[in-house]
Amino acid sequence: MNKVLPTITYLVAFLTSLVFHEMSRFLVWLVFIVALLAMLDKLGKGIALRESIAVLYILTCLVMPILGYDYYNKSFRLARVLGYTMSVPESIYFPYVIPAVTAFCFALSFPLQAKDISDDVPGITTVIARIRRILDGERTLGIVIMSVGLLSFLLNTVLPVSLRYISSILFFTCFASLLYIYYTPNRPSRSAVLLSFAGFIILYSISIGMFTIVIYMGITISSFFMIGKRIALWRKVAMLLSAVLLIIVLQTTKFTFRSIVFNVGTDNKVKLFGSLFVDNLRNATALQDPQAFWSIYRRTNQGLIISDVMSRFPMLKPHDDGKVLFQTVLASFIPRFLWPDKPTADGRFNMRYYAGKNLNESTSMNVGPIGEAYASFGVMGGITFIFLIGIFVRWIYGRVFVIARRMPLIVLWIPVMFYQITYSAETDTMQILNSLIKISFMMALINAVVPRWFGRKREKAPARRMALGLR
Repeated sequence: MNKVLPTITYLVAFLTSLVFHEMSRFLVWLVFIVALLAMLDKLGKGIALRESIAVLYILTCLVMPILGYDYYNKSFRLARVLGYTMSVPESIYFPYVIPAVTAFCFALSFPLQAKDISDDVPGITTVIARIRRILDGERTLGIVIMSVGLLSFLLNTVLPVSLRYISSILFFTCFASLLYIYYTPNRPSRSAVLLSFAGFIILYSISIGMFTIVIYMGITISSFFMIGKRIALWRKVAMLLSAVLLIIVLQTTKFTFRSIVFNVGTDNKVKLFGSLFVDNLRNATALQDPQAFWSIYRRTNQGLIISDVMSRFPMLKPHDDGKVLFQTVLASFIPRFLWPDKPTADGRFNMRYYAGKNLNESTSMNVGPIGEAYASFGVMGGITFIFLIGIFVRWIYGRVFVIARRMPLIVLWIPVMFYQITYSAETDTMQILNSLIKISFMMALINAVVPRWFGRKREKAPARRMALGLR
């Protein structure tokens, strides 16, 4: 696929959606197919991060709402009883959300210009070759980083609350270490280490009933594992369909698993989850029965919440001109010790303020940046804000490859840096900014304290004093 085709498609869809509202459904399927093909085409050729983000935004904000209008509407009993129906007509929903999503995807997908800072061939292969040369002389580095990450994970429960966020961020270094180990030439027991860590993450996810990290971190890391491999399109499609099937079965199992654990309890969560997963995989009921697919639909249709926001603003509450959103953006850049009572990334506050819904402690939902933008600025202002978010994420992503010119190992930290951006359609603006800013700060701190982690040697003290003009 031509590298600029998705970018051009998003631009054309954006311009068309502003004028021809009757083409909404055609545009949704057009951008979804192009985004899917772009993601599949990127596998084996580079890092399919931006393509994956585009697919998830389009799927959750555009494709799943179509199912809401056509199938899971007020004629579907569960949707009607539980109140999970699209709150505004599609003639109101799509004229805002299609241009917002396509503007975001256009900004995000704009190609990296220089060949030596590209996230696909030939630029990425050059970076990977340099990474292999560096790691050839640092064969234990990946294990060291993983050990630090796992130690942070183990200490998390005993540390003071004020330090737990730092230990949580350090835990994510494990995922960068996976790629260190994978790209270390002739690394003994490489497969055993990678499989052991994968097993640990799956077991941990089962124990807490959350699989976000498995799904979204796995998307980006798997594309690293495929770089340089020639994979036929039909194999990529088969892999994608298999992954989708597993995710659907996983989500179906998760809802049943949580219900049993909460209402009945179990002595062996792993055994219970395994048996439920195998049963669901054999039956594949979610693929055949709309009733069984309901839980998947409800989890993946971000449009349900966006439409709640659109039914509230400006009919019941006037657009606030970004007053709350401005505090959110400002809070992302100011440390808490300078602003002790600054806002936090809190889905409960956002759902109450923007969507008019009160969540209990066990429910995790958020309005997403598209919902925040609409409530703040209306249609055109909201589209502009989402476009700027796309530009910001694209700029940070491009800077990683600029830095990689002198520090190639930074590329292996992309899954860590952009993990929360992958599923940002269902979080909020603060989480997007917080994750990029705080993880970038953590990486800068590691680079200063332990430069070896980034393939640099610690500068000797006399050299530093000379550089500062000291004697």
